[in-house]
Amino acid sequence: MELIFKIFLINLYLFTLNQAFNSNSVATECQKELCKLPFCSCGGNDIPGNISRDQVPQMVLITFDDAVTSLNSRLYSELFNDSRLNPNGCPVSATFYINHEYTDYCEVQNLYSRGHEIASHSISHSMGKGLSYEQWVNEVVGQREILSEYANVKVEDIRGFRAPYLSVGGDRMFQMLYDYNFTYDSSMPSRESDPPSWPYTLDYKMNHDCVISPCPGKSFPGVWEIPLTMWNGGGCSMSDACRYPEDSDGVYNLILENFERHYNSSKAPFGLFYHSSWFVHSHHKEGFIKFLDKIRNMNDVYIVTNWQAIQWIQNPTPLNKLKDFKAFQCDYSNRAKCENAQSCALRHNGIRYMRTSKPCPENYPWVTKTSLKKSSRN
Repeated sequence: MELIFKIFLINLYLFTLNQAFNSNSVATECQKELCKLPFCSCGGNDIPGNISRDQVPQMVLITFDDAVTSLNSRLYSELFNDSRLNPNGCPVSATFYINHEYTDYCEVQNLYSRGHEIASHSISHSMGKGLSYEQWVNEVVGQREILSEYANVKVEDIRGFRAPYLSVGGDRMFQMLYDYNFTYDSSMPSRESDPPSWPYTLDYKMNHDCVISPCPGKSFPGVWEIPLTMWNGGGCSMSDACRYPEDSDGVYNLILENFERHYNSSKAPFGLFYHSSWFVHSHHKEGFIKFLDKIRNMNDVYIVTNWQAIQWIQNPTPLNKLKDFKAFQCDYSNRAKCENAQSCALRHNGIRYMRTSKPCPENYPWVTKTSLKKSSRN
C-alpha cells in the first residue's frame, strides 16, 4: 500500500510539473501550494516538514574545492580521523569539488571509499561566465566521467557541481546540469543570512538576490541549489575568503559565531567552504579543529555531505529517529580503496603525473579529449 501511495505521489508531481512548466519557461515566484517535498522546495527559513526546532539536526557541510593531491590528502586524513563521529556513530564526512589538473585519482578513490562525496569542479578550472552550453557540457560532464573512470567513483554518485571561482553561467550552465541529471549546484552566494535560508530547488525563481551574475532565469525542475550563505563579521561566502583574526581563538570564535546564527534560528545547514591552502596557516587549522571538536560533542549536530543534507530535506526526519535514517548511515563496504596505483607521466604543458589504479591513458585527459571510450556526451 505504501508503494502504491509513493507511485501516486510521483505521478501527481509529474502531472503538476507538466501543467506548470514547459522546457524553456521563465521561472516565477515559488508557489508553496504546488512546490512540495520531496521533489520541490521553495527554501527560505521555514524548517522542512514542519518539524519542531528541537528535533531538527543542525547539519554542517564541509566542502573543499580544487585538485586532490598527496599533500592535501594528509590534511583530510587529519581532519576526518576515526575519532570524529556523528551522534549516530558514523564518521563525519565532507564534499570534494574536484577539477582535473594535478589531481591524484588514487587519493580521490580513497576519499570516496571512506564515505566522502565526490563532485565535479570542471576539467580546466576556467571562468564560466562566457562558456557556451557545449563548453559547459565538456567541462563539467567530462570531469564527472574522468572521476568515474580513474577514481572508480560511480557516475550516479557524482551528483553535485560547483563553478570555479563561483563564476556561474546562467541558464546555459543550469540547462547542462538539468540535461545531464546532476542533482544540485552549490555556486551561488546568498546575502539572506539572518535567518539563513535552507537549500531550494530551481523549479521556481531563486529566493535570494543574484550576487554573481548571470544567475538562472528559467525553470529547472528538480535541480537543487545549496546557497553559499554569507558570513557575518567576515564579509564572505567561501569561508576561506573571510577576514579572520590573527590567532586561533579568533578563528574559532568567528566560525562559532556564524554557526550559532544558524543553530539559534532556522537551523539551515551551516556551510564551511574551503580550499586546502587556507589550512597552511597554523592558527587557521588550530581554530578550525577546535570548532570541529566542540560541535562533534553536540548530540544534535551532524557533519554530513551535501547530498546527505539534500536527502534529509527531501525526507525530514526528527532527531529521535535519525539513528535509523538511511541517508546518514555509513556502510561503504562496496567502495574499494585504491590499490596497485601507478603514476602516469603524460604530456600537458610539460609533464603531468596522474596516479590511478587504472591503466594509464595514452594521452593526458583534457577538455574534449578525455581519452575515454564511452561518454554520455556523444
